[in-house]
Amino acid sequence: MKLIKAVRTREEGYEEAGRYVVNQSDVLIALWDEETSRGKGSTAEVVEYTHERSKSIFWILTKGEISVKEISVEGLLSSAFRQTDTFNRASISKYLLQQEVSTREEVFQAIAEHVGATLPSLGAMCAWFLPFYARADLLASRYQRRYYTIGTAIFLITAAAVGIVVIHGLLGHPSNSILK
Repeated sequence: MKLIKAVRTREEGYEEAGRYVVNQSDVLIALWDEETSRGKGSTAEVVEYTHERSKSIFWILTKGEISVKEISVEGLLSSAFRQTDTFNRASISKYLLQQEVSTREEVFQAIAEHVGATLPSLGAMCAWFLPFYARADLLASRYQRRYYTIGTAIFLITAAAVGIVVIHGLLGHPSNSILK
């Protein structure tokens, strides 16, 4: 448990607690009625402090019909959401995915049999999580191939550039020519 600095009034304590929560969080979930600040440490001040720090906030309006007033995903979370969205939009062949799921299911069944585990729910668990696991594995393999392909291309381009410089150095200038 971490203690925040000593304060003189209850309002200062609320203010310190609010700032501490914002500083330690990636996302603030604020239940707020949109009322103006009623002193230090009010929800209005905490929401304002969150905006000042460019932190992500889910603001749920509690006045009248409860609704989500604001969803701000600035800073670190916006990048994470973009990456997740890119991952979710990537296409995988249904045939390839089903093949990977079947292969992984066989592996899990073999492991369960090998260790003598009797899991009546193994089939249900596999049906639930294996499509996600197989999709992530296939995409990881795809991105790994791209990474290695780009790395190899960069290496070959670098080697070609060095070779060109050497050839130019040997043959390019008449005084350095080996063909005299």
